[in-house]
Amino acid sequence: MMAGLTALQGLVGLGLFVVGHRPHTLLHIVYGIFAVLFLPGAYLWAHGGSKRREAIILAAAAWIVAVAYFRGMATG
Repeated sequence: MMAGLTALQGLVGLGLFVVGHRPHTLLHIVYGIFAVLFLPGAYLWAHGGSKRREAIILAAAAWIVAVAYFRGMATG
């Protein structure tokens, strides 16, 4: 679910960027790109191992992306 919401938020951000609503700092773009690439990367890395390993990696990845979301919102 978080990967889908991340992709949706990325599309909304890209749409806003295209129509001229650009962020004040480049950091928002960096956080967005990180989130969109990190979650699928973590899934691909975790996939194929044991269920416990997959759950731990995906939980950690979701936590890291959530922190990036909150940090992105905090930058204004």
